Amino acid sequence: MSCSYDIVLKIEKDLAKSICNYFQKLGMVCPPHFRKGIYTIDAFDNTDDNPSSNNAQGSLHGCSSSIFQFPSVSSIGETLESLFYPSLQTSK
Repeated sequence: MSCSYDIVLKIEKDLAKSICNYFQKLGMVCPPHFRKGIYTIDAFDNTDDNPSSNNAQGSLHGCSSSIFQFPSVSSIGETLESLFYPSLQTSK
């Protein structure tokens, strides 16, 4: 199968719009398998590699984040709305 590069760009653009609209509707950015209504924590940590470097070469500073959810028997939470991807419409 093959398609024109214009079709590939349209798919990319439509998918990006769909993902942005999905997260705007949710009011947050999170993995799609996460659930609503249960205890959730987020842990942040700085990452420093070779902080004694005198210049930007050879050093790294970053931040990592891990999100955890804790469902229980009495509160398993609600499934998030599925991500919608519009079908590809091409003109003939």
